[in-house]
Amino acid sequence: MHKGVGATVEASLKNSTWSVIVKRKLKSDNAGDVSSEAGKVYNFGFAIHDDYSSARNHHVSFGYKLALDNVEAEINAKAQ
Repeated sequence: MHKGVGATVEASLKNSTWSVIVKRKLKSDNAGDVSSEAGKVYNFGFAIHDDYSSARNHHVSFGYKLALDNVEAEINAKAQ
């Protein structure tokens, strides 16, 4: 779980809206990593852990479809 290609994450809150930017290499030779390809659709979801509460809460989203340059995906990532 911690030996993959790694990612950098930036999060910001502006006008009550969170924006999160995740950057990572598209290709990986490491076992267990998922390499990404333009046009291909990937399933994913969000999980948020609420530490600092009286109990550890774990909030999980429904599944989403993510793609690189594929307008049919719910979240279509594009090069900047």
